[in-house]
Amino acid sequence: MYTNPYYQQSSSSKSMVTNPQSSTFAHSNKGGKIKVHGEGKVTSPPDTVTITLGAVTESPSLREAQLENSNRVSAVIELLINLGISESDIQTIEYRVNPQYDFIDGKQTFRGYQVGHLLNIILKDVTMAGRITDDAVAAGANTIRSIDFSIQNASSLYEEALIRAVEDGKTKAASIASSLHVNLHAAPEKIEEIIQPDIIPFRTMNLTAAEGDPLQPGSLEIMASVEMTFTYS
Repeated sequence: MYTNPYYQQSSSSKSMVTNPQSSTFAHSNKGGKIKVHGEGKVTSPPDTVTITLGAVTESPSLREAQLENSNRVSAVIELLINLGISESDIQTIEYRVNPQYDFIDGKQTFRGYQVGHLLNIILKDVTMAGRITDDAVAAGANTIRSIDFSIQNASSLYEEALIRAVEDGKTKAASIASSLHVNLHAAPEKIEEIIQPDIIPFRTMNLTAAEGDPLQPGSLEIMASVEMTFTYS
C-alpha cells in the first residue's frame, strides 16, 4: 500500500499538512484544496542610475558655511552640465542648516553652523556612474548618500516575472496532486499577488577624490511572487 510521507488521514477525515516548500493542502471525502507559493524572476541590466551627492560644510559663521557650501555645489553643477547632463536631470532634494554644539563637562557650547546641500543626478548612461562620482568629488562634493541602479520601464519585465511565478505555482500544485494520486482542477480557485520590497540603495558614503572605486552595475533581478489555491477531486 502506498503511503505519502506528507499526508496523514485524521480520524475526522480532514487534515492540513505543510511540505518543505511551504505548500499546503486540505482534504476531505469530497475533495480538497492545495495552496502553493509561486516565484518568478527576470534579470536585466539597469538602464538608469540615480546618484545622490552634495556638500556638507561647517563654520562658526553661518555666512561662511553657506558661502563655502554654495561654491562647492555650484562647481559640481557646472561640472555636470559640462559633461552633458541636462539641468532637468539635476535636482536639489535637500538643503538644511543646523546649529552645532559641543558638550564639555556636561555643558552645551555652541560650535557653529552646518550647512548641507544634496543633489539628485539622473544618468541614462550607467557606465558614467563611476566617472561622474569621482569628478564630482574632485569638484567639491564631500558626501554621497546613495547610488541607485534601476530600470526605467520595468513593467513589462515584471509582467514576465509574474507569468513565471504563476507557472511555478502550477508546477508545484501538479507535483503535489500527482504524489497524492488525485485529479487537480486546472484553473486555480484563487491567485494572490505578493508585493515585493524595493531594491535597497547603497549606504551613505563620505569620500575624497582619491577614493574613487569602479562601479559595476551588473544585472538587476525583477521578482514576482503569488499564492495560488487549487482544488482537486
